[in-house]
This record gives sequence, C-alpha cells and structure tokens, in this order.
Amino acid sequence: MQDLVFDIIHSMSKNEKGFFRKYSRIHSGKDAKTYLLLFDVLDGMKTYDESELKKKALKFIPERLLPATKNYLKNNLVKTLRLFHEEISPEVEINNKLTSIEIFFRRRLKEHCRREIAATRRLIEAHELYRYLHQLAFWERQLLRNDPQSKESHAGSEILHREERANLDRLKNVVEIEALAERLYHITFSVGNIRNEETLQEIRAIFDHPLMQDENRPLTTCTKITYYNMHSKYGELVNDLPHVYDSLSKSIRLLHEREEFRQANTGKYIHALYNFMMVSIWLNRNDAYFEAYENFRNIPGTLKKSPSPTLLEVHRMLLLNIRIYYFSRNFLFDEIILLHDVQGKNILQKKPAIYAHVHLETCCSFASALFATGNLKGALKWINKVINEARNDLRKDLLASMRLLNLLVHYELGNDVLLLYEIRSTERYLAKIGRKEKSETSLVKFIRLLLEYPGEKKNRQADLNMIYEETASLRNHDFEKNAFQDIDLVPWMKAKVNGTDYTEAYRNMRSLPVAASAG
Repeated sequence: MQDLVFDIIHSMSKNEKGFFRKYSRIHSGKDAKTYLLLFDVLDGMKTYDESELKKKALKFIPERLLPATKNYLKNNLVKTLRLFHEEISPEVEINNKLTSIEIFFRRRLKEHCRREIAATRRLIEAHELYRYLHQLAFWERQLLRNDPQSKESHAGSEILHREERANLDRLKNVVEIEALAERLYHITFSVGNIRNEETLQEIRAIFDHPLMQDENRPLTTCTKITYYNMHSKYGELVNDLPHVYDSLSKSIRLLHEREEFRQANTGKYIHALYNFMMVSIWLNRNDAYFEAYENFRNIPGTLKKSPSPTLLEVHRMLLLNIRIYYFSRNFLFDEIILLHDVQGKNILQKKPAIYAHVHLETCCSFASALFATGNLKGALKWINKVINEARNDLRKDLLASMRLLNLLVHYELGNDVLLLYEIRSTERYLAKIGRKEKSETSLVKFIRLLLEYPGEKKNRQADLNMIYEETASLRNHDFEKNAFQDIDLVPWMKAKVNGTDYTEAYRNMRSLPVAASAG
C-alpha cells in the first residue's frame, strides 16, 4: 500500500527536506511542531505502514485529526517544493510570471503588468513554449479592454488576433510532429530492432507523412530536433548509418546554436549526443566518438543551473552504458567486467523510473560479457534480473535474447533437467511475443539436439553443423541479422560444433573489425 504524503517525502532530497523544516518553523509557528513530528515519522519509515504510522502519530495527534494533519502536511510540502524550485524550469518560471501579471492587473498596476508581460513573452519565445502565449494574450487583451475607444486598443487587438492565429498554426505543427514521434518510439521501444516486413511497413507509413518529407516543414527548433532525431532512428532501423550520422549532426548543431534553448532542454542534448556516440561507434569514427564523449561527460559542469538528481542519475547511467557499448563492439569483455565490478552494482541496484530501456541494455551487456568470459553464475544473476524485473512492453528483442542466453548458461552449468523446463518456457515466451524468426528457433533446436544425443558425436555432428551454418548465414539476411547486433550467440554454437572452449571463440573476436551495423 502506498501513500501520497509518504511518496512525496521520500522523493525529496536532503536540501529540500532541510528547506521544508526551516520554512515551516518560520511561517507556521506553534502549528509547525505537530506536522513536523508527523513529517519525521513518515521520513523515518522505509516502507509505508498504516498501522505503524498510527502507533507513532497518535502519541501527539488525536486519531480524528490525523487525516486533516496529513492533508495539511501534504499542502505545505507541495508549497515549499514550489518555492524551492521556483526557477527549476522555464515552465515553472513562466507560471510564476503569469501569477505576477494577474496580481499586478488586479491592483491596477498597468505599467508593471505590461513590463511583466513583455518579460514573459521573451521567456516563452526563447524556450519555444508557445502553449503559454494564449494565456499571455488573455492578459494583454484585458489591458486593451480598459481603454476600448483608443486607436492603440483597436490596433493592438488586430495584432493579437494575427499572433494567435499564427501561434495556432505553430502549435498544430508541434502536436502533429510529436504525435508521429510517439508512434515511432512506441514501436521501437516495444519491438526493438526490426525483424519482419510488417513492422518495417508500419514505420515507413510514419515517414510517408508530409511533415516527414522536408526538413523545412517543422516550424520550431524543438520540432526540427524531433524531426532529425526521428530520421536518425529510421536510418538506424534500415541500416542507413550515414543518414543517422548526418541527422544527429544537424540536431546537435541546432542545440549548439541555441545556447539558452539547450540549457533549458538538457534532456534533448543528452539524447542527441548519446545517440551520436552510438552511431560513431557503429561507423568506427573514433575521433567523432571521443569528441562527443568529452562533451557528454562535461554536460553537468556546463549547466548554468544546478542539475536535478534525476538528470544526474540519467547522465551517469548513459555514460556507463555508452562505455560498455564501446567495449562490447570492440569485444573487450574484460573491460566491461571491470566496469561491472567498480560501478555497475551500485548504479543498477535500483530500478529506474525513466530510461528503463537503457537500464535493460546495460543489464544485458553485463550478462553477455560475464557469459563470454566464462562467469556463468554472474551472468545468470543478471539474466534473472532482466527476466524477473524488466517491463514486458520494452525491447522485446533484448528480452528474447536474454531468454536464449539463459538456455546457454544452464547448458554450460550442466543443469539438464532444469534446462528442459527452461526450453519449454522459452518457446512459450517466444510464441507469446510473436518471435518465431529462424535465429531464435534455430538456437532452441540446436540446444535440443545437444541434449538428445549426449555423447554420440557422430549421430549429431551433421545436424548440429547444418543448424549452425543456417544460423550463421542469417547474419546477411535483411531482418534476421538484427538478432545478432546486441548479443551474438553464434560463436557459442561454433564452439559446440568444433568441440572447443566457447570463451576462446569470444576472445578471438577481438581481432576482428567492429561491425558497422546498427546496434
């Protein structure tokens, strides 16, 4: 059972809690003692327990007043958080200015009202938060109505009407492009890499929209960045890597040109740089990768305002993940293990509320690196974490790969009885999510064959070799090749066919060039 007041308190930083206590003591006087005691009780609870709360709170609050005191505490928490974060974002700043405009207007302080309107308009336009212009226009119109007979009032009304019509066109453009982006990201975050023609056609239908045909169609910096990011994603999905690189370069260039916009939209900058580093790795453009990596690493220090704990957590997670990915594409599994031992356990113990797909990718990278270096129990820990905790609507391709890797680990551990159950479970899971491609079914078939002919090498060798050759050939298939981009299990199959140590097969991959395919 969760509680809103408990959730608010446990989402607060130490500085926010300190500010709340000081503010409450100054502004609430004697009343502060009761709800501050209640605050301390809730703050001291690791998980919310209604009976424990009553047991402790009823020592200083009558039971009939407990709900009202909790509600009073909640309102004061929200109020102090607003004060603490009055400049946390342009949106909050604009809302505060709109409140000031109303206060000035109701006190007939017209000149102050006009100045605040002008300052708010500059802020709205600088950050392209055009949805607030209609609220601002309301107060501009109220000022004009105070003198309806003047020529200035009539001319001002006409200008306002024209501006609002233009703003409606701009907002329509934003809404339509954002809707297309949502459609694209819903497909890619759920499905992952394209594995069939049906998914490809669904994605192409998005880019057949007129707004996606010309980079001049987006009307704002924000929608232009969305446009370039969408085209970079499309290029990734169809393996047009130069298009990905070019699109992300344009997105980053726009953000560098608009310093104030970039400061207010750090998330977009992080997203663009992260994806640019990924494509630089795919294309083996190490100079571009290391330059972008330095820019990415230094983001928190370049911000004019203190970054939020959430942004810092996301930044750390993405920084770790891109390093892991760089090592993975270069088959430097020992480097990944070092990162795992030094940073991974601390960063990945809790489940993130945002960027869950990155958390999933990092867990999968740890699992595959541990497997490749022969640490089977370590790999199994991360595989179980993914299978038991990952969202079922996220990166189904990675979830399927983890199920398959799970079979390999149990085979290597000699868990034959459990493996038979896991094979059936994996087959049911693949059928449930619609994964019936050859790359998945061939691997399951391969493992079944290993179990059916224990010790009878002659009987199974031809069949094993045939399945291995078929699976390896899928690397050149338009859609099937995507199955090998994140976790390649073919070297393990090759080792089983040749009767060699599979970890040696993965070590030998380090001498190969990094594949220039989307990951």
